[in-house]
Amino acid sequence: MNRFFASPSAVAALIRKDLIALRRSKAIFLPMLLVPVLLLVVMPLLLGVAASAQGEVDISGLLDSLPSSLANKIRAHPPEERLIILVNGYLLAPLFLIVPLMVSAVVAAAIALAALTLGSLTS
Repeated sequence: MNRFFASPSAVAALIRKDLIALRRSKAIFLPMLLVPVLLLVVMPLLLGVAASAQGEVDISGLLDSLPSSLANKIRAHPPEERLIILVNGYLLAPLFLIVPLMVSAVVAAAIALAALTLGSLTS
């Protein structure tokens, strides 16, 4: 069986070339910067400010529907902080997992599209 092993310098050159192409494309680079900033900075900040502006909100009905171990952790805090902790600490946490997946998918799609248009990727 014949196997092809690329040299590390060739792989590094391809990675460098693709990253430079990604950086030059505003249609790819700007969303890769703006979407994570919106999801990880702006949205939690706005939700935190909105929740703190409400003052004390009764979320006891919502806490009753949560597992007791999670609800007890939230109930340990003062009532005026519970909504902020619930939203920013538990509901927005999956966004931290979505952003790396989104960025890697955008990079992979852009590289595959560039390879297809240049004819270096055969279908």
